[in-house]
Amino acid sequence: MGKTNERKAEALCWVAKKEGIHKPKVHFIFGAPEANEVYVAGEFNGWHTQTLPMIRGEKGIWNATTELPPGRHEYKLFVDGAWMEDRSCEVEVEIGPVRVLSESEPVINSYGTANYVLYL
Repeated sequence: MGKTNERKAEALCWVAKKEGIHKPKVHFIFGAPEANEVYVAGEFNGWHTQTLPMIRGEKGIWNATTELPPGRHEYKLFVDGAWMEDRSCEVEVEIGPVRVLSESEPVINSYGTANYVLYL
């Protein structure tokens, strides 16, 4: 994990403890005006491709929110029936009154494609 992400993760954990929050809200935001269906799949939902749907908003901006415990979380987007390798998905972490943009790092999975790692 890069130093910047490590510091952000430590700061988020500190705020979560201070606020008494065990699972921060994680907001996934993805621009895909041409998409019909978008889902977030990852270790946190058993890589199920239809349990965390993203909701289409204005101008084709898709959003999904879930709660995740602190730690390392791999995820990937499933768009119109296919895995998507796209770093343009933004992830915001919300802990009480604090909402920050978090950086995801790519990691090669056992299929030779990229998953993304989020540290909380």
